[in-house]
Amino acid sequence: QATLEEPDPEDDDVNVRMFERLSMLKHAQGHCAPYVRLISECPLLFVFENFVTDEEAEHLMAIAKSDLRRSRVTDGKLSEGRTSSGTFLTGTRANDAVVMRIGDRIQRALRDTPQIRQRQSRQKLVAVEPMQVVSYEKGECYTAHFDNRANCLRRAVTFMCYLHEPSRGGSTHFPKAKAMTKIDERSSTSVGVRIHPKRNRAIAFWNVNGGVEDGASLHEAETVIEGNKQIFTQWLCVDETSST
Repeated sequence: QATLEEPDPEDDDVNVRMFERLSMLKHAQGHCAPYVRLISECPLLFVFENFVTDEEAEHLMAIAKSDLRRSRVTDGKLSEGRTSSGTFLTGTRANDAVVMRIGDRIQRALRDTPQIRQRQSRQKLVAVEPMQVVSYEKGECYTAHFDNRANCLRRAVTFMCYLHEPSRGGSTHFPKAKAMTKIDERSSTSVGVRIHPKRNRAIAFWNVNGGVEDGASLHEAETVIEGNKQIFTQWLCVDETSST
């Protein structure tokens, strides 16, 4: 069981090029550029540190707060397996300056990151639905699931960012993922990846592989034991009419 907690900038594993500065993704107001790590190729899974600023995270939570409602699963039903609250940033919020800036940053990250370009075709990824903000209070979770509905492959890629870090619990767990390298001192390569919900950390993973749902993309939001966790999610599909 590989666990991603705090990154080690001294780790120089050339096989997976764990750390790569992305100067093209510098944030406004001098915020340092995020860096990316390849965690798994089954499913294809990347982690971006410092993807948003604290101010951007606070803004997204603020504009979502009044509209948070009990989350539903992919078939639109309420389920005891998903107990969080969420909202899609539609209407005027979809055109909010911060939302649009982050959306552009996601596009650049997926298009310009060398590690991603090396492993994916040059097809363009586009946002398939509005950005979603989700909040997990103490005791809330989302059991193991795929992001696509049955017989639907529209959500080719999931891009998710942690906006608020809980005191305990709330990790994102990929039980079938195969970690490529040792992630911390307490774990080594094995089946399963668990990512700590560190604030401003983002993850991108591919739900579709070879035209079918990638079984290794199965993932869960583990129960928040103490505090509150908030995330945003942006799903992307392949634009079949365009290439980059």
